Amino acid sequence: MAVNTFKGETGSGKSSLVNLILGEILLPHSVLSTTSTICEMRYGDQPRIVAHFKDKDPETGLPVREVQLKAATSEQSYLQQISPFVHVKSDREKGSIYKKVELFWPHQLLKVFISYVTVHGSFLSYVCSYSYSYESKT
Repeated sequence: MAVNTFKGETGSGKSSLVNLILGEILLPHSVLSTTSTICEMRYGDQPRIVAHFKDKDPETGLPVREVQLKAATSEQSYLQQISPFVHVKSDREKGSIYKKVELFWPHQLLKVFISYVTVHGSFLSYVCSYSYSYESKT
């Protein structure tokens, strides 16, 4: 498993690039800052989110919340289901309540790569607390 990291200045197109590669608009994108937490893209047979709280889920008191994504419809796209977990619309100075959000998605590329879309400046502290390895499957 290889790790692929997309990092850069606010509004530089990290989320747009991931959306383009995966062929689906999953992450919010704009010239302004839209991704407010680290997004870890992983392979999964079914689309789902695992949100890791900085503290605990205010509703359940648990450290994580798992949400199965519903099939996209004209009323609710995948982007609309994912945005509340990765985009802070108000009180941006407080930041996100999530340490990271894992997005499991059924795309073959994610069987080979784990991708990280980072908030500018937040990735370094994240990397310092986790280690990654590359496993060749050849």
